[in-house]
Amino acid sequence: MGDRDLNLWMNERWYNALAEHLGGEEKLRQRLDDMLDELINILPDSVCAKVSREIQEDQRRREEETEANRRFAVFEVTEHGGVSRFLIDGERDALNAARLVRNYLRGEYAPAESFFDVNMDQQGITSQQFNEYIHERLDGGKRVTGAFKIDLDAGTFATMDRGTIKKRDERDCWHRYQVKDVLSAVFHASRREYLDWRNRLDIFQKHLTGRELTIAHALDVSRVTFGDEIMEMDNQLNFYVAVDFDPDRAFGTDVCTDENDDWVNVYANYDIRKGRVCDELEVNLCRGDGTEQNYIYPLTSAERKALTKKMDAYCQEQTGLPLKKYGAQLLEQSQEDGQTMSGGPMMQ
Repeated sequence: MGDRDLNLWMNERWYNALAEHLGGEEKLRQRLDDMLDELINILPDSVCAKVSREIQEDQRRREEETEANRRFAVFEVTEHGGVSRFLIDGERDALNAARLVRNYLRGEYAPAESFFDVNMDQQGITSQQFNEYIHERLDGGKRVTGAFKIDLDAGTFATMDRGTIKKRDERDCWHRYQVKDVLSAVFHASRREYLDWRNRLDIFQKHLTGRELTIAHALDVSRVTFGDEIMEMDNQLNFYVAVDFDPDRAFGTDVCTDENDDWVNVYANYDIRKGRVCDELEVNLCRGDGTEQNYIYPLTSAERKALTKKMDAYCQEQTGLPLKKYGAQLLEQSQEDGQTMSGGPMMQ
């Protein structure tokens, strides 16, 4: 049961006289409310208690129904060394969230001092609430339309799949990218104004294909070795990394177990034109069911420096030439031939 309107009619002269006598219209309305309360108080206590319980139960049901039909996205944002967690009402997919990040970083929400200040309608939540909403989405709930972990200090953007009937490890549902790749994908998705949102989202996802990061763990570069021939393709030298270390610890995979038949292939690349080791490792996760998933592992400056020395030593072992010199030789040869290296083992 809802509320019922009560209309009280009186001559305007009586109304004005009462309002003036009581000190204004607001005082008159308050006096009328008080008189209504006095009428309610003539009811027996048992009736008042029963009606109060029924009203509270009606209110509880309405609130539960409203909450069940609510749609919102949850955010965990790391910025300036601090972490904020909040939710925003409405349907929010990865492109929505990415556009918020792009506009914020471009200063379009000035004078917002933090990402939390970008939206006026955000509602702060605790760490426990954030995790509860994450598991609700993982279980296939409809309320949580999007879940995002954005680390502006580290430059990463992670979005979470909705759960399926077959329960998956939470780690497998997160897809993590570098913010710079996400911003580039937003740019391409926004170029044609006539496209509908579905097409924009397809373009956004297409430009992130193959750019997914592995879960950030520690790679022990001292244990990295190489195997097979060094391949050349698209002005890059490709080194196959022998997985003689713990890939689960390094990349957040789950292949060092008897519970599945998964394995990983890992590759390091050297950019011949730039004369430097590329900023990330390519990680190819091959699952026992025949499916594959590609990630990239961003190298720190220290990891890249250490890896450069190992790749240089392996190149000398394989070709008799230092890495930089061999790369320059191949680049000069390709320019003389007027073509880009298209793939194949190095020949010395």
